[in-house]
Formats: sequence, C-alpha cells, structure tokens
Amino acid sequence: MKIDEKLAFFAKLAEQEAQSLRSAIMAEMEEQMGSALADITTEAQRRAKQRVESEKLKIAQMKNKDVVRASIEAKKAAIDLRGKLVGELFEDVLEALLEHVKTDGYRMELAAEISALAEKHGQVKAVLMERDMAVAQSLSCVDCEASTEDFIGGFILVIPSRKVMEDHTYLARLKEEKSSFNELKFEGGAI
Repeated sequence: MKIDEKLAFFAKLAEQEAQSLRSAIMAEMEEQMGSALADITTEAQRRAKQRVESEKLKIAQMKNKDVVRASIEAKKAAIDLRGKLVGELFEDVLEALLEHVKTDGYRMELAAEISALAEKHGQVKAVLMERDMAVAQSLSCVDCEASTEDFIGGFILVIPSRKVMEDHTYLARLKEEKSSFNELKFEGGAI
C-alpha cells in the first residue's frame, strides 16, 4: 500500500470514527433532551393539576360561604319572626292582665295572697298601686302603702324582720315569664 492509499484509508477511518462519535453524541443529546422535555412536561402537568385543585377549593369555599350566609340569614329571619310573635303574644297577655285587674276577682285574689303571706311571715307591709288601696281596708294585720309606680297589678311585700322585699307584681311576673318563654327551645333547636 502506498502512502496515499494509507492516508486515504486513515482519513476514511477517522471520518467513520468521527461520524460514529457524532451519532453517539447526537443520540445522547436527544436522550437528554427527551428526558428534560419529559421532566418539564411532568412539572407543567403537576402545576396545572395543583392550580385546578386550588381553583376547585376556592369554588367550594365560595359555595360554602354562600350556604353559610343563606343559613345565617334564614336564622336571623326566624329569630326576628319569633321575636315579633313573642312580642305580640305578650302584648295580648298584657291587655288581658289590664282587664283582669279591673275585676272583683282580682281584688279578692290580691287580698287572699297578701293575707297568706302575712300569716306566714308575721308583720309585713304591702306596697300597692293607688287603685288597689281599697283592698287595704280588708287587710287588718298588714300595713299598706300606695305606690305611684305602675306595675300593672300585684304588690311588693316588705318583711321588716328579715329586711327583705319580695316582688309579687304582675310586671315582674310578666317579665319573668317572657324571659323564660324566650329561653324555650323548639324542635330543630333554639330559635
């Protein structure tokens, strides 16, 4: 073989080796690019999924807020209605009491209740409304005093030996009953 042939053979061999090396490098680069592309795609899909989940959560929270708001508004409306109905009921009770205190039966009940308490406690004083002072004449062992305060009916009992005042007025009883009534719970919870 001649030198020219040897050089041509060596050049061809070097070219084949370079081609083979270039193909290997290209294959490796394509593999790395494919791997990087797969990583980027996976990360993009993960972020997209995360954002979708975040948006779903926001939507669910907004729906929950709407449901809670509607529930609160319904409860407020129920409370307002209950308050109105209780108010109307106790206005009717007040009217009935005002009619009752005009009767002879009321005056007899008043005298009997004061007499029973006087018998139980001994010396007592009854504070009555001005219009009920006529009852004082039938109470022999009880000191009576007129009050200018309007407490619908009933009396305030003063027990000097115990330094106690007991409120037996219709106004106090009415307030107590209204408070007790407002604490009642109905089926489905308190309203």
